[in-house]
Amino acid sequence: MIWGIGSDETIWYNKRNKWHQVDGAATRVSVDSAKNTVWVANREGQIYKREGPDGQWTSVGGTASDLSVREGYAINLSFQVIGQTNGKAVYLSTKGSNWERVGSLTGISAVTDVDGTPIILTSAGGIYRKNVET
Repeated sequence: MIWGIGSDETIWYNKRNKWHQVDGAATRVSVDSAKNTVWVANREGQIYKREGPDGQWTSVGGTASDLSVREGYAINLSFQVIGQTNGKAVYLSTKGSNWERVGSLTGISAVTDVDGTPIILTSAGGIYRKNVET
């Protein structure tokens, strides 16, 4: 299932080539397709998750300027976020509920590779991949 954010911050999903709107507003979206869980961050940076289009939004806590969700394989990571607190410090949650600092980097965008390893883009244009022990 494909999820997206409209220019007016509305949240949409595509099912069978038809777009459907769900409640809420967001500026960022990422999907854990293995669990059909949608994660969003809104204009204020608040983070919410939802179990598919029929679920309800649940606040996760913390704040984010960007987020990336990945069901981990070898390293069992499930959620990564760049937090707006502490000068956009990079945080990683291994279980979706406990936040931990990942190094001393600050970032503007986050992605995960196919193994779930965090990759951070900094405001200076640097790209960093976190070395995570398996």
